[in-house]
Amino acid sequence: MYNGSGTSEQTTKTRTKTSCRTTIITLAVHPWWGESVSVLRIYGRSAVWVEREDGDVRIVPISWTALVPRLDVAGTDGRKGRLSPGAALALSRWIEARREGT
Repeated sequence: MYNGSGTSEQTTKTRTKTSCRTTIITLAVHPWWGESVSVLRIYGRSAVWVEREDGDVRIVPISWTALVPRLDVAGTDGRKGRLSPGAALALSRWIEARREGT
C-alpha cells in the first residue's frame, strides 16, 4: 500500500494454526502414511484440511485418516483382514463386473 512518502508498506498475512486436533494418515499408499498431522478445518462432508509439521497443507478424505474408526476384520484362519468392509464390497463389485464381461 502506498503511503504518500515515496515508500510503500507491505503486509503479509500469515496463517496461524488454530486447531489443536491431530490425526494420523492411515492410507498405507499415501506418502504421509503413519504421520501425525494437524486438522485445520473440515472441507465439505467427507474431507479435511491437514497440515504437517513443515507447514505443508493438503485436503485429504476423512477415510484416509484415523478420524474414521476401522473395523478389525478377522479371516477364517484368524488373521486380520487388510480391507475395510466397504473396500471389500467395492472390490467384489469391481471383480463381478469384469467377470460378467468375459
